[in-house]
Amino acid sequence: MTVLGDATQRGAGVWLPFYRGHPLSLVSRVPQLLLPPRKISGHMKHGAWPVRDPVRLAVTVAASIAAGIPGSLVTKTGPGTWYGTLVKPWFFPPPFVFAPVWTVLYILMGIAAYRVWMEGTDKPAVRGALALFAVQLILNMLWSLIFFGLENPALALADILLLLLVLIATIVRFSAVRRDAAWLLVPYVLWVCFATVLNVSIVLLNPA
Repeated sequence: MTVLGDATQRGAGVWLPFYRGHPLSLVSRVPQLLLPPRKISGHMKHGAWPVRDPVRLAVTVAASIAAGIPGSLVTKTGPGTWYGTLVKPWFFPPPFVFAPVWTVLYILMGIAAYRVWMEGTDKPAVRGALALFAVQLILNMLWSLIFFGLENPALALADILLLLLVLIATIVRFSAVRRDAAWLLVPYVLWVCFATVLNVSIVLLNPA
């Protein structure tokens, strides 16, 4: 999903710190997620856990990032484009903000899905959580195709509202499987809330 702007885009022995704290501190610790384990007196540091399947981690992160590719192909924001003619709210962020924000969010989404997946797809709670994750990922992808591809902010608004509902449900289901996975989606849902406000503003400021 490219929110009103351009979208860009180790094996065994890798350890992820288990998280129980504030969501903002979790985001600040994202670089640690792929660092080698630190050991104390020959033992793994308390609170860490291994990446048991780096392939699955790569798959979930890649799938999340791939959701933004179709939208980036139809996103045109330069001078003389339809998007350039839209009246935007005063609090609209500069275009360079969107690419790095979405890159981080897609990575967090992939890590969250990986953590839930590793709890075992034989469990109904895991299958249900991942199914909702897939639905929200599709809705995420559709937003850019509708807004930029179809040049239809009103229909895009309907999509993002549905996305927000499914995303909240996904966080609830993730929390039932792994709380840390649910926390990883908090920055994402906050950004989607902001994107919804932007979408509403675009619709109101640009009546058909």
